[in-house]
Amino acid sequence: MSYSKKNHYVPRWYQKRFLSSESARLFYMNLDHLEKHGYSPPLVSIENCFIEKDLYTTFFLGSPNDEIERKLFGTIDHPGPQVLDALVSNDLDALHQYLERFFELLDAQKIRTPKGLAWIKNQYPQIENYDLLIEMQKLRTMHCTMWGECIREIVSAENSSVKFIITDHPVTVYNSACPRNSEYCKYPNDPSISLKGSQTIFPLGSNYCLILTNLEFGRDPQHCDRLSTRTNARHFGSSVIDIRKMIRGRSLNNEDVIKINYILKKSARRFIAAEKRKWLYQEPRDTQWASVGSILIPPKDKLSGFGGQIYLGYSDGGSAYFDEFGRTTKKREILKKPVNEVLEDHTQECPCGYGRAYLSCCKDRPIEYRPSWSEYSFRERNLMFLGAIKDILGLNRGKNWNDIRAELNDEHVRNIHGIYGDLFPPDTDFVSLLPKPDKNTFRMIYSGIIDPRVAPLNITNMLLYADEIFMISPFLNYHVVSKEFSP
Repeated sequence: MSYSKKNHYVPRWYQKRFLSSESARLFYMNLDHLEKHGYSPPLVSIENCFIEKDLYTTFFLGSPNDEIERKLFGTIDHPGPQVLDALVSNDLDALHQYLERFFELLDAQKIRTPKGLAWIKNQYPQIENYDLLIEMQKLRTMHCTMWGECIREIVSAENSSVKFIITDHPVTVYNSACPRNSEYCKYPNDPSISLKGSQTIFPLGSNYCLILTNLEFGRDPQHCDRLSTRTNARHFGSSVIDIRKMIRGRSLNNEDVIKINYILKKSARRFIAAEKRKWLYQEPRDTQWASVGSILIPPKDKLSGFGGQIYLGYSDGGSAYFDEFGRTTKKREILKKPVNEVLEDHTQECPCGYGRAYLSCCKDRPIEYRPSWSEYSFRERNLMFLGAIKDILGLNRGKNWNDIRAELNDEHVRNIHGIYGDLFPPDTDFVSLLPKPDKNTFRMIYSGIIDPRVAPLNITNMLLYADEIFMISPFLNYHVVSKEFSP
């Protein structure tokens, strides 16, 4: 028996927000036909806009299943109108209830479209449709934390005769340093939200649009490195945000709205729609990609409410701390080191801290392919840790292992784990500390048994095949262990 189901990857309730009447029809443009002579977008019922057959349908032993649309997206979409209304009207009571649900809805909307699914598929050499949909469900909240820590602004098109349009990929990411012909924007890619200069655009209806801007870029858009990674960028993390912080009141004119619509249109996959046909064709006077997004930059005099630190106190006497980037421990200056950008003696040790001469290490590498120069490397931190162990146990005062076994106590164990946790706090950017790929160096990761009786032999044998080997640390980090089990 044949089976086919139409899946709306842009929900109908969302499309209705772009209509000023009860007609429930939109001018629906196929961008692939734009160059055809005489092509004019038809007026189409929202029932037939932004749909694809069996986009979310799974089959088991030939039997179709539509639970992903009904139970997953049905649950996510159910409070959608109330959530967006609360954002527009600044209903703080409703926002308190719905804000977390909004970010879940936003992330799901980004990843549920054909472009979003194609992006997931592009991350794997081969993946079947069933596994693709399973992976989509796992990734559907991956950006919520970073979005929550952004500068949030709602702009208005109420005083403009041009209104916001809808696209088949409504959650749009724009970065002025990523032209449309760059690898960052090559279909199905968007610039990563973790890049400092990336801004997320989401129209809330025909008259309102939400713009999310990374804090570092919003504070200094002129001098910010737009392609570098924002501080403490992470997926699926936890954070605390103040729902009262939202920039409002900026009213856009026709040209401003056209600029935002231009970005939306250029980032779409195939289809766009609007209540009036002419809105689909209008383009800004200046179509330079690097400058058209200037309208997205939040007003500098409205940023005072963003950033800062949050302290939480609990009824049991416990407490928690979050800084403006979601870090739960205060910045440790002891892990920073001065950066010497100009090295006259190329034979001296490289500032990256990996123990090689600058000449044979980072000299000929672009900055983006170097490990961090501003923080102590894994090697340097491990050397500090070994030095601390020697000092705590007395190995640098002539004691031998028999002495240590006889004198080892809880205080020694506590101090050793304390030093380790301070050298590797939970918000450590491990990726920036790792050496970058190098065609002259073959590296391996040893994830086998960490036992001093067997690990050295195993690792030494592997050095026949690898230049460098990274080991998983045998120490528990007390920051991420429940208090009752903390070493």
